[in-house]
Amino acid sequence: MDHKVTTDYTRLLGNANVKVYVRARPCADGQSAPEDMFERKKETPSNIVIKDTERMQYGNHAFSFDNIYWTDTTQETLFEATSKCLVDYALKGINSCCFAYGQTGSGKTFSIFGEPGGDKAGLLSRSIEYLFDMVNRQQSKSKVLTLVVSFLEIYCDRVRDLARAYLKKTGRPVSYQTSSSAEWFLRQQQQQQIPRTESAARYGVN
Repeated sequence: MDHKVTTDYTRLLGNANVKVYVRARPCADGQSAPEDMFERKKETPSNIVIKDTERMQYGNHAFSFDNIYWTDTTQETLFEATSKCLVDYALKGINSCCFAYGQTGSGKTFSIFGEPGGDKAGLLSRSIEYLFDMVNRQQSKSKVLTLVVSFLEIYCDRVRDLARAYLKKTGRPVSYQTSSSAEWFLRQQQQQQIPRTESAARYGVN
C-alpha cells in the first residue's frame, strides 16, 4: 500500500479500525419523548447521557461515540462526514464497509436508502453517485475502470442474492464456505456491471 495512503488512512481512523456514529431521528407524527431525555454537552459533543426520566432508580447512562448527529442533520451532511471518505479509500485499494444498525423504526432505512433523488437521498445512492464522479475523473485512454455490484442479504442465518430476486420472490439462496481463518467465500453470486449511475436504480439503489 502506498505510504501516503496509509498515512491518510491512519489519520482518518486514528487507532480504531471501526468508527461508530449515532444519528438521532426526530419523533414521527403521533410520537412524543421527554425533552430532557438526552443530555449533550458542547465540550464533549461525542458523548451523550440518556436520562431515566420515568424510573429514576435506574439512574442515567452515559455513552461515548466517534460523533453524534442530531435530529437536524441532513442526508448530505451525514454522507460528507461518514461515508464519502470510504469511497475515496476504496478507490485507493482499501476495503471499506458502512452499515446501520438499531431497533425497528430507528431510521436505518432512511439513512442508508433515503428517498429517490433530491435532498433526502441516502448514503448508498450518494456513495454511488460520488463513486461514478471519481471514476469519470480518473478514467483515461490508458486506464479503464469497470464497476460491478452485488446485493446480498443475511437474515436468520441465511444468505440471499437479492440481485437474483426475479428467480424467487425472496431472492435466491447463496452457498458459501469458510476457510481456516474464518473468511467467507460466496459462490455463484450475481454480479452486474453498471455503466452509469442511472443503472443502479434497477437494483433498488436509487
